[in-house]
Amino acid sequence: MSISKNHLIIFSVLCALISSLYLLHITPSDPISFPDNYVKASTESIWTAQFWMGQRPFVAILFYKICGSNPQRIILMQCIFSALCWSFLGYAASRWVKTTVLKPLVILAFAFVAVWWNVSGWYRALLTESFSMSVFALWLAVALLFDDRPKSMLGLFLVATALFIFGREAWSWFGMMAIFLFTVERMFFRKDRKAQGFYRLIMAASTLVFFISASQISQKAGRHHFSFLNVLTKRILVDPDHVTWFQENGAPLEEILSDSRGWPGKWATDLDGALLKDPRFKPFHYWVRDHGRSVYAKFLMTHPSYVLTSAWAAREEVYVWNIRGYHKNRPKSKILDLADLLFNPGRVLLYAFMLITWLVYACWKRLSLTPCILAICTGFNGLLTFHGDAMEVKRHCIMVALVYTVSAILSGFMGLDAITSYLQNRRKTSDENEGE
Repeated sequence: MSISKNHLIIFSVLCALISSLYLLHITPSDPISFPDNYVKASTESIWTAQFWMGQRPFVAILFYKICGSNPQRIILMQCIFSALCWSFLGYAASRWVKTTVLKPLVILAFAFVAVWWNVSGWYRALLTESFSMSVFALWLAVALLFDDRPKSMLGLFLVATALFIFGREAWSWFGMMAIFLFTVERMFFRKDRKAQGFYRLIMAASTLVFFISASQISQKAGRHHFSFLNVLTKRILVDPDHVTWFQENGAPLEEILSDSRGWPGKWATDLDGALLKDPRFKPFHYWVRDHGRSVYAKFLMTHPSYVLTSAWAAREEVYVWNIRGYHKNRPKSKILDLADLLFNPGRVLLYAFMLITWLVYACWKRLSLTPCILAICTGFNGLLTFHGDAMEVKRHCIMVALVYTVSAILSGFMGLDAITSYLQNRRKTSDENEGE
């Protein structure tokens, strides 16, 4: 007995409705504000360049604008949008499994991710985390559907990818890398004649355009400026060899190094923000604006040992899977406890075993490598995010463990589907042999 597409859609919507109503019932309605005031930014007119090319990515700000820049309405819409996106991902993933009994379970599992406190704990925060997680779920759902029907899903995938790449700085690299690997894997590894490579190449080319555009906007808006200052004071100036390398590559660090206030190890905002305000440091700020990003990228590429060892030393910040340090007022709920039990990124070795097992089986059978591609991309994204900013690394890296968990869930269900299909085929063969 099979389950129709309409029944799966209805079940997905029902799961989204139940999860959103439950979360709105147990979660306090008062918003949590942070210094990064996205609500204030959303009050800007959409007809100004500042709205689209300001200090913060415009996608979440546009979402807040649609919500009327009203904190209470933003909380409501973030909760509903998250529940819909994660349930939609469950529906898309259910199309990838053939076993009938697993289809509703896949939907239920991903709908339940929206209840997990690592996701639902961000609804009240007036930042980009909740919206970014939802957009990731939406993007991945459309990617799964696009894999099977590239022609009909191309337009929706372009929109989802644009939201994804323009929505968060580190996502632009993640999106570009993932879609490149998806395209190569689908066209050359699986070698499906129905792959319709033309539409996949359009998608890859469009993603590259989105990526370049997002990078240009970020560069012109100077979004990297403040984060680079924190990286410099916290990680570069404390190592004489690194200081020498930057000076040899044109960084005017003499005034900062000779300052009696001692900037190595401090934050850029320390001492009443003197690093930002002191006119003696203007030549350095001009250099950061014009050359800082490219020189820092060169530094990371030429120092792979530093890239890996420093991130490994801070692995508890890069791979953070518990946000209770940010939101200590977690509601007491057995449902939330169950979600924490089911979705525990602390099971690193178990998830790695699941992914490696699927990788071996998928390579043998020439099946989809999507879960493994996601895991690879989130590892790269974690490195990039860690080295992109020294401040609030845990919050910026919260997506790493989430994506790794999602990739493990996908590989787990795809593995169960493969095992079930194998057992069903064996039983069918056995019955046929007995009939003869």
